[in-house]
Amino acid sequence: MPLPTIKVLKDYNEKEGHGLLFPESFTWYNLDGENESYVIDLDDKVRLHAGDYAIAGFEHIALVETKRSLKELRDNLFSCDKHRANHAFGKLAQATKYPYLLLDFPLSEFSRTLIYGDQTASQVLDVFYRKMARMGIRLLWYPSPVSVHGRKLVGEQVIRILWNHIKAEECGDNILEMRNVCKNPSNFLSLPTRKRQPSGTTRRKPTKKRSPTKCSRRGSGGTVANRTSAPASSDAPKSAPASLRSNIGSVWIERAIAQQEKQGPSGITS
Repeated sequence: MPLPTIKVLKDYNEKEGHGLLFPESFTWYNLDGENESYVIDLDDKVRLHAGDYAIAGFEHIALVETKRSLKELRDNLFSCDKHRANHAFGKLAQATKYPYLLLDFPLSEFSRTLIYGDQTASQVLDVFYRKMARMGIRLLWYPSPVSVHGRKLVGEQVIRILWNHIKAEECGDNILEMRNVCKNPSNFLSLPTRKRQPSGTTRRKPTKKRSPTKCSRRGSGGTVANRTSAPASSDAPKSAPASLRSNIGSVWIERAIAQQEKQGPSGITS
């Protein structure tokens, strides 16, 4: 029975002889240890909307962009090419769910003092790392082997990363779904899962029942009185209404006087 094929897309702008190499086949292992083997078919005549490498049909899940030297990074960040490069970085971040950028150059590049200008390697890398963090682009680095075997090994790791993202999307990130869809064994640890809130909703915090507070209220004379009922003043006339006797201070006095004036002089004794 022939093996299934994984079609790897390589952007045609990748320079001949400088791109990644890939093995003829590779074996992928799922969570229960079972393996699936695939044949790798490379198509290097396509134009990708973003990035340099992808798996056909799953470009929206994961893409890989490559940078060949620290000088290339410096030109992307500090030269007149920075506007084009910044647009390309933005396209990579928006075109896929898991954007990757592969630093495909040796470790010695990180220790160079000057890079075709006034910027040191540390300055270039700090600006680059910060830009990638802002855009949400993940970084990969391999030691850029020269041998064919080594280059194929790097290409295989890139395929594994892309393929595992695809499998994770198929199975979901819920433990129970992974057991059902990915056929995990019965002895796989059943971790407790937390219920998710529906998309577009926010979790409300439980509100505490507030006790009556001393809220301020302004009287006609500009004095502040409490909303909560206070004991009636013992000096309040018995003839005053209950609503007036419930108030205290100058607010009661002013309202009592105003009401007595309306009733006439018989309400006030000298």
